[in-house]
Amino acid sequence: MKNIGINVNTTKDPDKKMMDMVIKTIRNENTDINIKVYEDCNGLNETESSKLDIIIVLGGDGTILNTLRHMHKHSIPILGINMGHLGFLAQVDSTNIDVAIKDLFHGKYTIEERTMVECSYHEGGETRIYSGLNDIVIYKALSSRIQKYEVFINDKFYNTFDADGIMVCTSTGSTVYNLAAGGPIIHPELDTLALTPMYSQSLASRTIVLDRKSKIAVK
Repeated sequence: MKNIGINVNTTKDPDKKMMDMVIKTIRNENTDINIKVYEDCNGLNETESSKLDIIIVLGGDGTILNTLRHMHKHSIPILGINMGHLGFLAQVDSTNIDVAIKDLFHGKYTIEERTMVECSYHEGGETRIYSGLNDIVIYKALSSRIQKYEVFINDKFYNTFDADGIMVCTSTGSTVYNLAAGGPIIHPELDTLALTPMYSQSLASRTIVLDRKSKIAVK
């Protein structure tokens, strides 16, 4: 481990005390480490992230999700230090930073691999592609009427839903918007996707859990 990135949410650490503490703790363990600091993801991109061995995120779960948007193409481990209200992903408490960093340098850790989801759609003559750790949501937006959605799985017709929207979530995202829409909780280590109709008129509309390699098309 030679190159460590630190992405700090400046609204959570405005005086940079926590960031300075993390840097000092790293230096106490190894003075030869190259440390690159990013504030609110500024300067963090695919090229930059490819140079890192690990990135430490100071913030909450939202900060981790924002970090992933800038570096998801590279399998760089993320160590989340919770400075927000939610800490499902940022599991290290700010009071245990020194212990966590010492364990990092002494190999006392495990890496959890999480499934991500990618979506593409056509607009204005071009194809737009987005990736997410939690979910992809197709929603009726400001329309007062429910919409009709035709769903295809691996190029085969699955079902039609009259609903507010269609959500496809990962196991990580199953406890967020999916849960609020009546979907199931899925263990985060399961390599699956869940397709959930959002507030459908039909009582028979239920979530279907799919293999992560499934290709889902919605019209």
